[in-house]
Amino acid sequence: MSVSKMERLTVFLPHADADSLLRQLMRLSCVSLTQENATDKTAAALPPSTAAADAAARAARVDAVLPLLIKRSKRKKSLFGGATLFDPTDFKQSGDEEKAWWTVRETEKILEQANALKAQIAEEEALMQSLVPYLDFKFALNDPGTRTAKFLLGSLPGGIKHEQLAALGAEAGFVADVLHEDGSATYIAAVVHRKDEDAALRALGSLGFLRASLQKTDGRATAVFDAAQKRASELRAELSRTEAQLDVLAENLTEVE
Repeated sequence: MSVSKMERLTVFLPHADADSLLRQLMRLSCVSLTQENATDKTAAALPPSTAAADAAARAARVDAVLPLLIKRSKRKKSLFGGATLFDPTDFKQSGDEEKAWWTVRETEKILEQANALKAQIAEEEALMQSLVPYLDFKFALNDPGTRTAKFLLGSLPGGIKHEQLAALGAEAGFVADVLHEDGSATYIAAVVHRKDEDAALRALGSLGFLRASLQKTDGRATAVFDAAQKRASELRAELSRTEAQLDVLAENLTEVE
């Protein structure tokens, strides 16, 4: 954008921030840049540190959302690639400042919602992953068994031979069913008399047995897995709807810049 009139701008700010400001002004195609140290009189007129900190915080909020809005904007190009005439007074009076800050706040809100949804999706996916080895278990994962017998669910190191496990079971008083093997681990369901539980755990422990610690497993593994999968699908759909709102907010990119 070309301008027919050159404007002179004087800025007071802490000396430590001068280099950063000069670089930004050069990006705006400003010319005849000079830097002078402030006198005691002008230094006294500088805003208090709290105001400077507030301004920095506001700038950081804009910087945090701006790349996302640029990425989703149909324009996709910054206004500040060349010389730009900007009148702060007109900006405030036109309502564009209010529109810009509304956009920043809404974008922050959506990003917070999106992060929360992503965390919930990750939780459901972790649950499904933990259930995979037990999908062939024919009983509820939280089944206490009977008054005389109970289930022990867990994993052994990979490479355990079925014959070795059967022989140990005959000796320690349990029967083990191999549910799943993935090379790194062998997942089993062992049935043991309650009076022999401690002995069975010691025997299995000699093979490196790790008892399963499963969350949200009220029911059969397949049913719990399907429910988690459904919840994850619903959360992904909600995430897509939430992120679609960012496309609408990106139409206000010019005001935010």
